[in-house]
Amino acid sequence: GLYSPSVFAFCYYTNMRALLLALDATGADLSNGQAHLRNALSQLEMRSPAADVHLDANRTAVTDNFITQIQISPEGQPYTFLLERSPQVNATLGMTESEYIALGRFSMHNMPCDRQKSRTLEEILHERRQQSS
Repeated sequence: GLYSPSVFAFCYYTNMRALLLALDATGADLSNGQAHLRNALSQLEMRSPAADVHLDANRTAVTDNFITQIQISPEGQPYTFLLERSPQVNATLGMTESEYIALGRFSMHNMPCDRQKSRTLEEILHERRQQSS
């Protein structure tokens, strides 16, 4: 296997830990359509193994995102290589909600991310090489 947990294992751990913390905070009260549990989750701020996590007003997780690449070691073993870390990424990609909505609905004919300067994989790797030399 890889030297680090898979993204699926990481997400499962983070989600389960949040649920267990919220259940503990409410005394496992699931009455009234789980209202107490949902409220506890909406107020929860926790540290995952890699970053702080909380929910936004739309109950979407806000946390660091990691761009990784699977590489092969000299011994022939696969491992994950961190290319970049983006702190506290939210559903509106760091824009205000009104700015994000103004971009319009994403489609084949409207790809607002094309309007922003995106770094290529080559640019990220070049920057990493310069930092390590």
